[in-house]
Amino acid sequence: MNKNPFVIFFILFLCIFFFNPYYSSLFLTILLASAMPLIKSRRKYIVSEFFFISSFLFVATISVGTKPIFGDTTGNDKFVYYQYMLENHSKSLLDWLISYRGFDFISYFSMKLSSDIFGVNNSAFIFIFLIYVSALYLGFKVIAKKYAPVAITLFFSQYIFASFYSNTIRQGISFTFIVLALAFSYSKRKYLYTLLACLSHYSSIIYAPFLLFINRFNNFTLKLSVFLYSVSYFFGAYVLPFLLTKLSSLGSFFLVRVNSYGGDNFGVDYKSRVIMSLFFIFIVELSNLMQPEDKRNEYYIKIVRNIFVVFVCCFFFTSTFEEISNRYSFAIVPIGLLFFSISLKSITDSKVKVMLLFIIMIVSWVFNLYIIYHRTEILYFGDFTASLSDNLLDVISKLQNRY
Repeated sequence: MNKNPFVIFFILFLCIFFFNPYYSSLFLTILLASAMPLIKSRRKYIVSEFFFISSFLFVATISVGTKPIFGDTTGNDKFVYYQYMLENHSKSLLDWLISYRGFDFISYFSMKLSSDIFGVNNSAFIFIFLIYVSALYLGFKVIAKKYAPVAITLFFSQYIFASFYSNTIRQGISFTFIVLALAFSYSKRKYLYTLLACLSHYSSIIYAPFLLFINRFNNFTLKLSVFLYSVSYFFGAYVLPFLLTKLSSLGSFFLVRVNSYGGDNFGVDYKSRVIMSLFFIFIVELSNLMQPEDKRNEYYIKIVRNIFVVFVCCFFFTSTFEEISNRYSFAIVPIGLLFFSISLKSITDSKVKVMLLFIIMIVSWVFNLYIIYHRTEILYFGDFTASLSDNLLDVISKLQNRY
């Protein structure tokens, strides 16, 4: 008799899930993410984690997997990757390996392998997404333990998540390996994951020295962090343009790159990226200050905060090249959210923790609605009304035929 309410709830949820799979899965994901840090029973946690991973991957697949391949192809990297798969589909894997030239080998190898297995269609993209997002969750779990669901749900609530795994896919793959390098920074596996990150997207090369030696640094003090933020911003905004102007007189190499990457040619809103960075600097530094003194030097607290400082400095340092700096701004958000999630462990009052987790997940819900409503040109079904009305069969059909 005690199990009857749960059976009724489960049947009711299945009915709601059939008629509105997206929002029912999103609700279950957010509910479990907010509750799992409070679960003390190992058995209950494992069961909860199974349902969380299932609901999260499903709702994330809908959000990311329903981005159209065609339509408006401006800034649509998915269309570019589709063309690449199409052009190389006739080659055998061995012929492709022999003929491959260029950077980002792991990313293109993933696309080639996926398209060979599933064909050149949306399923190939979904397969890549599932593999690398699952690996991302593993990295989050190693770092954040019970707070990994909070971290990845908050990340999912940001537009950058969708951009990483449905548009700038190579950077998304590279970021997954960056997180794994951080997660296993205490072992030799960090060398492998750092190499894979660099081979997935060339921009990660700048992170490589820090990923390899980040575990040897002490926790940066607030004064040191502010100093590094300030110096990198000043150098990127004022010193580097001066140096490039001088160097451009030596040849066209530097001049071409300044003209190509500077300005508004790429449609990058640099000021909004700076504001975003300042916001997350505030969140991370405040969270760090609220940590008890003995907690600030815990291994992953130290590692994640230090690499956050590095990511922000890389973004500021490259600010002259707006499109390049835009690439380095992407990683700031998920790493900032990961640190914030880890910092929640220091809250000992269970009532305060419950209230805070509840508020965080409500904000997460609102952000998801905002993204779907305002970014419908490339996300979900391309129609906010459809996200409310499409049932499970409609969703499956659109995932299979998202052109």
